[in-house]
This record gives sequence, structure tokens and C-alpha cells, in this order.
Amino acid sequence: MDKPTALRYADELKALLDADLLSGSCFLELGYIDEIRVKVTFGEFDDSWLTGVKRV
Repeated sequence: MDKPTALRYADELKALLDADLLSGSCFLELGYIDEIRVKVTFGEFDDSWLTGVKRV
């Protein structure tokens, strides 16, 4: 990934976090064939979604 693309992604994530939302997400992709898309999320899942341990 080149520096301008990395800076664009950083700006997108900063805008998302600064939007004062309780949750959100953003896909980061370059457009290459067979690339792996990265989805950045916050506030959409709690720890139990990842660990399988439910909080009471």
C-alpha cells in the first residue's frame, strides 16, 4: 500500500470515529484481484462475539 492510500484510509477512519456514533464500520480495500478486504468496526459487537463468553 502506498503512502497516499494509507493516509486516505487514516482520514476515513478518523472521520468515522469523530462522527459521534455509537457504532460504525468501514471497508478498506485497494481494488486488486483476489485481495482480502478489511472491515474495521466499532461498537457493533461486544467481547462475547469474539470469545464466546457471555456477560451477565
